[in-house]
Amino acid sequence: MKAVFDTNIFISAFLVPGGDGEKAFALAQRKKVALFTSIPILTELTRKLRDKFGVSEKEAIAALRLISRAGTVVKPRQTVRLLHDDPDNRVLECALEARADVIVTGDRHLLGLRDFEGTAIIRLKDFLRSFPAENTYVYVMLVKKTSKNRITLPKAIVKHLPDVEFFEVTLREGEVILKPAVVTATGERLRAVRSKIKALGLTEKDVGDAISWARCRRD
Repeated sequence: MKAVFDTNIFISAFLVPGGDGEKAFALAQRKKVALFTSIPILTELTRKLRDKFGVSEKEAIAALRLISRAGTVVKPRQTVRLLHDDPDNRVLECALEARADVIVTGDRHLLGLRDFEGTAIIRLKDFLRSFPAENTYVYVMLVKKTSKNRITLPKAIVKHLPDVEFFEVTLREGEVILKPAVVTATGERLRAVRSKIKALGLTEKDVGDAISWARCRRD
């Protein structure tokens, strides 16, 4: 399925953790849907993020990079002047260029068309109903690195993680991957070993004999 997202869908994806917009964008990231956008749409999105929602220039650029990785940016060759609102016409131009199957939007003027040159215009919830098996999704959120080189994990993500204090950090193809890690103190590890020995019914002599045998094998 080829889809074009209106700017309101992207705004929901990045600013409403756990919302339907985030679910829709995650489908594009996992290539369950072929997402198409355009420079005019991304320009309008940047303006709204900065002017209406106070998103910094750096954070807005990070959002645009995520979108560019998830989908394809096209350059519309035809001009559409069907609706009064120019940003709405830019969405229609993108759909025309991409030969999209659907436009996903919350805009009442676009929804009023229902269809444009063979492209269905639908609400976000109706779009998600096309993917009933895709209930598990990847959270896509922006976090800011502080001057002390620290980041804070959003609560919407933390609540889905096990109760751990440490994470394994991996850098893979430009992506930072965090994996929850359980770090056991030395004393706790020794107690666990001793409990295992006791459960097996081994004596100190048995352990000593095993160590001596292992050393002889090594020599």
